[in-house]
Amino acid sequence: MKDARGLDVTTDDATAVAAADDFAARLLRLDQGVEAILDAAKRWPDTPIVQLYAATFWLYGQTDGALATALDEHARARAPSGARALAWQ
Repeated sequence: MKDARGLDVTTDDATAVAAADDFAARLLRLDQGVEAILDAAKRWPDTPIVQLYAATFWLYGQTDGALATALDEHARARAPSGARALAWQ
């Protein structure tokens, strides 16, 4: 399956891909509603792109607490509970 930009994603769930696409579009526009990715991360814990975008959300907090949360989210993106993992460092 591919996302809105044509990149391969490691899920067959179109709703998870839509959640990731929505986050990316809102973030690029600096639009309200980007926090919806946090609910998506809870809903699809085994979808690396959603987990990575949740980590990205926290980086914009620019505080020590937000950075710590971003690192936790990134760790989940690298080692989800399912068989697939994000190969990004």
